[in-house]
Amino acid sequence: DFTEDVIPKKLIMKPFVNDPQVIGKWKKIAVVKEKEDFAKKQFEDENIFNLKELYFLPNGEQYWVLRWSKNVLYVKDRPMPYEIIDGNMYIGIVDLYSKQIENYAVYKQLDHKPYKKQDIKIKENIQIPFVNDPHVLGYWETVDFVRNFQDFQPGETFFEDELFLKALTFNSKGTVFAEFQNTKADVKWKWSKGFVLNPYNETASAYEIKTIHHQTYLCMEWKSGDFVFGGEVKGKYVLKKIQ
Repeated sequence: DFTEDVIPKKLIMKPFVNDPQVIGKWKKIAVVKEKEDFAKKQFEDENIFNLKELYFLPNGEQYWVLRWSKNVLYVKDRPMPYEIIDGNMYIGIVDLYSKQIENYAVYKQLDHKPYKKQDIKIKENIQIPFVNDPHVLGYWETVDFVRNFQDFQPGETFFEDELFLKALTFNSKGTVFAEFQNTKADVKWKWSKGFVLNPYNETASAYEIKTIHHQTYLCMEWKSGDFVFGGEVKGKYVLKKIQ
């Protein structure tokens, strides 16, 4: 899960060193225990280091939780060394706790294009005509973050850490205000029946509403960088109707 396990930047920030050969798009083709295992076709679980594609942007520019400098890929500021062997890139997967390389992810270069972040983002249609939904109007307070709505149980907590999204306020004109952890100003988004539309990320997050034990809850897809750059919705926020 590349949304967790932050290592403080002050421990690893170094001046950028260019490596022109790595610029472009790469596709994961294997995971191995040792580099020599690739030639032997002795592969590990393909879900280890679950990044099917990687982009090395010019000048080490960061996208999502990824940035790079010569011979090292930073995954949410965790340094992972890479080496090019016979045209393939071997990335040492460094364990967060042991700080040792546990496996190697092997990538094949698909092109040498100097991509920009805007080129590689998933962009959804957010120009959805407004359709009213009286049931969603009002103030909703976040109570949990779950994989799926059916995982939510009132009175129990699926997500143990502090919740990033604090509240949503839907008004009748198709505007929704989002309140976040450690921020004073609310963020203004749009909505239409069944969707919350984020103009900044260009995402359309589906929501659904259920009444459980006489209390009304809203469940909304959370389309963060995991979706915009990784193509995966990691979970959903559950909010309780307050007023």
